[in-house]
Amino acid sequence: MIRALLLALPLLLGGCASLLLGQARPCPGPAAGALAMLECQAGRGDKPAQLELGIRLEEGRGIAADPERAAQLYRQAASFTSGTIWVYVPGINGAAGTVMPVRSAPDQPGLAEAKYRLGLLYLAGRGVPRDAAEGQEWIRKAIEAGYRPPSERKRAA
Repeated sequence: MIRALLLALPLLLGGCASLLLGQARPCPGPAAGALAMLECQAGRGDKPAQLELGIRLEEGRGIAADPERAAQLYRQAASFTSGTIWVYVPGINGAAGTVMPVRSAPDQPGLAEAKYRLGLLYLAGRGVPRDAAEGQEWIRKAIEAGYRPPSERKRAA
């Protein structure tokens, strides 16, 4: 019985973690509007939604332009996210507790386009301090991840 409880504990705690993070609540439906759905999905860590919302905020499409928030969203979408959470399992009968890894989702690599767009913001000093070295570094990471800037796509066509 105790062994079964110990084996199930990480799964139960993983579910609690998703409740605490707000992942159990559904996002609003289409009636709430596309922007409300997009903001909810981005807030849950959906990288394509973070990128799309960042683009809208950078360009002021359907929402007031906010390059600082766009940069934050691009950084989130560009960053690697591990699908592993670490759960503390207390010891039993005086035994020491342990921390165990629990896979809660697949790993998510950062989006190449988000890296590129964040680099452009650094080069222009929009929403972030102007920093050519930081901008070039993000653009290099985007290209290494397979991103082709629009100017290169036009030449290839």
